[in-house]
Amino acid sequence: MSKISIKKLKPILTQKKFEYKYLSPHIFKHQNFFYLLYCNRKYKNIFQGEINCAKSKNLVHWKKINEFSIKPNKNSKYHSYVSPSFLKTNKENFIFLEGQKKNGSDILCYKSKNFNKWTEIRFKPHLGGKQILFQSPFLFDDNNKIYLFYSMNKKFINCIDLNKKKKFRCFSANKISEKFSMYSPSILKFKNKFYMFYAAWKNGLKGNINIACSNNLKKWKKIKQNIFNIKYPIQIISEPYLIKKAKKIYFFFEYKKRSNWNISYKVFSFSKFEKLIS
Repeated sequence: MSKISIKKLKPILTQKKFEYKYLSPHIFKHQNFFYLLYCNRKYKNIFQGEINCAKSKNLVHWKKINEFSIKPNKNSKYHSYVSPSFLKTNKENFIFLEGQKKNGSDILCYKSKNFNKWTEIRFKPHLGGKQILFQSPFLFDDNNKIYLFYSMNKKFINCIDLNKKKKFRCFSANKISEKFSMYSPSILKFKNKFYMFYAAWKNGLKGNINIACSNNLKKWKKIKQNIFNIKYPIQIISEPYLIKKAKKIYFFFEYKKRSNWNISYKVFSFSKFEKLIS
């Protein structure tokens, strides 16, 4: 398959009057609905971001849940929350996210029993440090083995086996397309292999998506770069998320169109997806 066309790109959410940035789509299914977690940056003149939510029955038409919000409190050292990732266990719900502060980013965790009230908890191993960027967590459940993938310092994709509490490195930035930044891993299992789609920025103005492949979630091989055919007025596509539904794969992402950011998607049949990853 040639590069993915974005000629008919449309946002899935309508922004309010002063809003300009919807980022970091993450989708999960609960009962009869799909839920979309995303970052809402709200105002251009204030660096502030919170996690909002929308729901859908078909992954196409979305309705915002206005009462849902996870954001830093007034006394927090964090200014913005971004890149949410959801995990459900038998007893509780968890959302991991990136907390952005003045000098760096940490990975934080919130939990809830009822999906309405969320409380921040400290988890081990804690991912935070002075002058270090711990970014874009992604939780992946492989037969009840939970892995936490994340980016460090824009140059490494790392992982923690949360069952064994072991850390390992997936790969480092070594492509021209990854020179400025590499982050936001999203993993899909397809025909007994794991495919990681991740954001790769050549510079501060050009971002696209790369793909890596693995047989075991630990050893990865990069297989494709810059999979979107980006043309003005679209400038950047980043933070991918993929989900299967009815023999189709829905590929969500954030994108920048001129000075505005929003979330859109593409749909692939299994056969077209195979061409994309081949």
